[in-house]
Amino acid sequence: MEKNLESSYIVATEQQRVVRECIENDDFEKAIKVLNIYNEEEIKKLFLDRNEIKELQGAAYYTLANILAQDYKLTPKEAKIQQTFKIETDIEKAKICYRKSLKCGYGDSANKLFQIYYKENNFAKAHQIAEIGVDLGDVKSYYNMGKLFYEGKGTKQNYRQARQFFEVSFNENGRYGGYQLGIMYELGLDVSVNQSKALEYFYGAAECGDALACFKMGGILSGFYDGKYTCIKKNPQAAIEYYTFYLTHCNASKRTNALRSIAMIEAKSKNVKDRNNGQRKLLRLAKRGDQPSNDALAEQTPYGKLEKESRPVDLSFLNV
Repeated sequence: MEKNLESSYIVATEQQRVVRECIENDDFEKAIKVLNIYNEEEIKKLFLDRNEIKELQGAAYYTLANILAQDYKLTPKEAKIQQTFKIETDIEKAKICYRKSLKCGYGDSANKLFQIYYKENNFAKAHQIAEIGVDLGDVKSYYNMGKLFYEGKGTKQNYRQARQFFEVSFNENGRYGGYQLGIMYELGLDVSVNQSKALEYFYGAAECGDALACFKMGGILSGFYDGKYTCIKKNPQAAIEYYTFYLTHCNASKRTNALRSIAMIEAKSKNVKDRNNGQRKLLRLAKRGDQPSNDALAEQTPYGKLEKESRPVDLSFLNV
């Protein structure tokens, strides 16, 4: 039994060494075979055509690239490979693998490569990769192109072209581009201001799981936009639900905004218990240094005091 465990350990250690060596020498094809991500001989037995095999090769390079980039959204399979073979982060090697994946026509790699170049502020490269992704019909690449035109990064700012790309990505997948389209109609960027149209995009994107759109819908339904969006009634409970969804998917830097918004809604509730609960939340945020929460508390009456909550009288002692 001990000999079997020892031999298994030796085999595993040798495989780790081979994989690391392959990656160091840019022999990614061999690394993929050792990792058993893609087995050409076995795939051919499934009678797939050349295009399908090429796509599977692209998926294999994509998997290896994700592992090398240490993407925070690794699949269970990718995470297991990374842990088993102890593959270290190497962004430059990841870029090579994403490019190889793109050459195989695997569109998902375009978005990942775009994100790397965007974070590096290399917007010219990001624009180039987004164009390749668009040619491959990748939905996220349409969104990424819209983002570059919207922000004027890697290209001249052009709201019209941004809107065209956002419309394609939103129509293909409501999670991408809807929030930006809503902002464009809200502010009148290359379009006439149209609250109903903006609301339509915000709602559509929020229902598809876009966190920013959920935050926006929370603000609209709670009535935080004075004079705007009169076309829809306030709905505090629905607003809290949108804010709660946002909190589970949001950027940490905006988390306080959502927590404060929920607290302010509760502090204005007709229910005394909810009002007190909202004031407690605002007080906690204020103690952490959030000035808007402190300002909101100052507007409460009486300031710093909680109202008495009515509770049912316990009559159990009467034995009735």
